[in-house]
Amino acid sequence: MFRVVEDRTTLNRTVSVAVVDDDPRLRTLLEEELKDLGVDPVLCDNGAELMALLQQRPVALILLDLMMPVMDGFACLDALREQRSSIPVVVVTAHGDSSYRQRVLDAGASDYVLKPQLFERLPRLLTRYVTGEQPRSSGSA
Repeated sequence: MFRVVEDRTTLNRTVSVAVVDDDPRLRTLLEEELKDLGVDPVLCDNGAELMALLQQRPVALILLDLMMPVMDGFACLDALREQRSSIPVVVVTAHGDSSYRQRVLDAGASDYVLKPQLFERLPRLLTRYVTGEQPRSSGSA
């Protein structure tokens, strides 16, 4: 499903990744990057939109912001846990506080990435959470 070319990961277009963030600029940038990596991005403004989306179609991975209107990332993680969702969730946030990291991991997130690091780490995150393979590089995703 994946092939790594020059440290870039390319996926089969049938793989969908949900981007849940209230910042339209970041959603657009992630949409383009995911398309470049061969993924079908699905964009949501908040957790409530994601929960409605998941009733309609499957996704392989969720990239989830914490601070959003309507349903924030914490409430969304709670809702996913209540539904016993097995979809990996990577929390993408500007909050570098270790208490936030521990809180989201305790709430069921698979990973925690600071927004400035996201684009550099995205190919490895896709490899790890969509295929279940460990990235080939020596660093962790």
